[in-house]
Amino acid sequence: SLERYDPSTNEWKGESLAPMPSARPDVGMAVLDGKLYAVGGYGGGRISSVERYDPALDAWEAVTPMAAARSRLSVAMLDGKLYAAGGYGGGALSSVERYDPAENAWEAVAPLAEARYDHAVAVLDGKLYAVGGYNHNDGVLSSVERYGRRWRLYAAGGYGGGALSSVERY
Repeated sequence: SLERYDPSTNEWKGESLAPMPSARPDVGMAVLDGKLYAVGGYGGGRISSVERYDPALDAWEAVTPMAAARSRLSVAMLDGKLYAAGGYGGGALSSVERYDPAENAWEAVAPLAEARYDHAVAVLDGKLYAVGGYNHNDGVLSSVERYGRRWRLYAAGGYGGGALSSVERY
């Protein structure tokens, strides 16, 4: 299901919104060009499908799927494109795919330096950051990577445990 938060009334609403075509826990979500994208997730197995919600039409539509099936990924928008980073595909993934809505196409871009899932991805000052998460080799990750033409270790965080859901700027 999909619920919408209205900050002016401090209420969540979901009863009148179009339901998602397929249930998908562990999904990555991001907004691009005023539309909400549900990327990957789990549906009896990890999935590569992508669905887009248009609030003006209150309708979902399928778009081109990713090359890799992944759940527990993070998705962010940068420069008019979506980036689906890492996730879980039977193990931690380092692969990153970029979606161009004008072409309705995904392409592989430079992989993460560290495979990770249950992490956060965010944009700050025009740069994409991957923060925290988990992998089976190192356990809980406190590292931060920044994306350019490739991912580089940016900082080792001081937090212990789980995915970080924010980026702190000092």
